[in-house]
Amino acid sequence: MADITDNLADLIRAYLTPEVIDKAATFLGENRGATEKAMNTAVPALLSAFSKFAGSNTGANRLFELVKDADASDLFSTASSLFTSNQTTDSRLNAGKSLLDTVLGNKRSSFVDSIAESVGMKTSSILSLLSMIGTFILGFLRKQVNALGLNAASLGHLLTEQSGSFTRLLPASLASSLGFDDGASASKRADNEISGIWKWLLPLLLLLGALILAIIGLKGCCNQQMMKLHGKALSSITLPDGMKLMVTEGGFDYNLFRFLKNQADTTVSRTFVFDDLNFEFNSSNLTPESKKTVDDLIIILRAFPTTEARLEGHTDNVGDAAINLKVSKDRSNMVKQLLVNAGIVDNRLTTNGYGQDRPIDTNDTEAGRARNRRTELVVTKK
Repeated sequence: MADITDNLADLIRAYLTPEVIDKAATFLGENRGATEKAMNTAVPALLSAFSKFAGSNTGANRLFELVKDADASDLFSTASSLFTSNQTTDSRLNAGKSLLDTVLGNKRSSFVDSIAESVGMKTSSILSLLSMIGTFILGFLRKQVNALGLNAASLGHLLTEQSGSFTRLLPASLASSLGFDDGASASKRADNEISGIWKWLLPLLLLLGALILAIIGLKGCCNQQMMKLHGKALSSITLPDGMKLMVTEGGFDYNLFRFLKNQADTTVSRTFVFDDLNFEFNSSNLTPESKKTVDDLIIILRAFPTTEARLEGHTDNVGDAAINLKVSKDRSNMVKQLLVNAGIVDNRLTTNGYGQDRPIDTNDTEAGRARNRRTELVVTKK
């Protein structure tokens, strides 16, 4: 199981494809090689700045506000359009510069200058690049907030807990000039202080050891259950096209990926039940938190271009059977339309809806009805 913070930089940089880098180089008027180096530097540098800013309650709350206002509708489309000269680009540049002012304060100029010197680009180009990438990172973080149900404190913890992994992606001299090497010193001082305290606490801790171990064991058990309950047992998967996703172990994306990459298993049709795809009551409109599920499926289908599938909708038995049948068909059609709009070829997908006719659990309990209200992806060709 991988911790999502170990992969944030890689996940973000995966969206900054060679095509995006080409557009950025043209937009900035810079050499492509230098632009690629700057891109790879900008992501961990900004994440380091965000994690340092989120180290206080005030900073974490302010960053959370910025993240909640960010656009995370389609990260691939957003990344592709980052460096296209239009009114939206100008607006994003201004928003990005404001973001840098908020996070870096009076250190913005030295931050930009240090990166420009490190990668060999003009300061003005680096400022524009950081501004654009900064707003994109906010959109990416919003997807994580929505998917994991994070609040300001847990988002801050997500960033600060593994801030060292961001800093390690930067050249040592640059990390030092940006002021991101003081975390290790602070940690060392804290270790020394703790060591001194232990000299007189150790006897007491030995007496209380049995109780502490019992509490820790209970807490660990509860934490594991909560992680599973909230879908946070995550695993990193690498797709054939090099894209990486953080997915729930044993969940829809995880199982679909394992099946599609296993060339030895040619059994079709194979059914996969969406576990985070929900609709508004008696409607084909997706709930906001379900958008990530569709986005991740788009990424997987792009990586396996020969795969064909059927989307099937199902309901519980509450309400009129004819209406339920229509709703189930509308929902499967809605998911297909979202996939097609994102570039998945239309003839790779078919749809059907069965209403309440194919329950997989009892309709006599709420839990059973919840299981029956589902959408399935049936792989018909690998």
